[in-house]
Amino acid sequence: AVILNSKEDAETLKTKLAEISPQHKTSMAATKLPRITVVGLEREYEKMDLKDMIISQNSGIDSLVQSQSTSNDDKIIDIVAVVPLKNNTHVFKAVIRVSNLIRSVISKQNDRLFIGSQRVCRVYDNFFVLRCFRCQCFGHHSADCKKAPTCGYCAGSHETRQCTRTASLCCINCKNNGVSGDQLCHAAYDPTSCPIYKDLQEKVKKTTPFYQN
Repeated sequence: AVILNSKEDAETLKTKLAEISPQHKTSMAATKLPRITVVGLEREYEKMDLKDMIISQNSGIDSLVQSQSTSNDDKIIDIVAVVPLKNNTHVFKAVIRVSNLIRSVISKQNDRLFIGSQRVCRVYDNFFVLRCFRCQCFGHHSADCKKAPTCGYCAGSHETRQCTRTASLCCINCKNNGVSGDQLCHAAYDPTSCPIYKDLQEKVKKTTPFYQN
């Protein structure tokens, strides 16, 4: 497999391969878009206003979006959510899906975006893995869950929000996977400590072209 950042590059390569080796077929596999978290917004912007500022206040992105040679797929900026920080409700963050090409532009800006009045916002990668808030299992939403509630903190038979935090940390996913002892001492929702969570994040990363460069 050959992984490229833009659809334009992929189409160009596909055409050249067809000319060089017409007896072989080529196809473009489905890939994931980078998902980023932008931290440091001065207020809770409307999604369309935030998108407009990301384009207009960052020349590299503006040039890319305004160029007629850039495909629509490579112009994607999808604002998923704008929410306040947990530790400072006066500062906001945005979760955004962007094209691989736009993620490359942001990377060249040292993972920073200019947004609002003299505001430089930090950009962090967000490897989204779907996890149920009810049973803690991966791959489905809590609204679709048919299982009994399980705490993400202690693995008890209750919802995480109802946990008194008097029991020890215990990851239900690692427990169900045969792990024991100190290796269970983390929350099921902790992507930095849970090996199962980290493995799933790594799989997301491997299906996102930008991170293969």
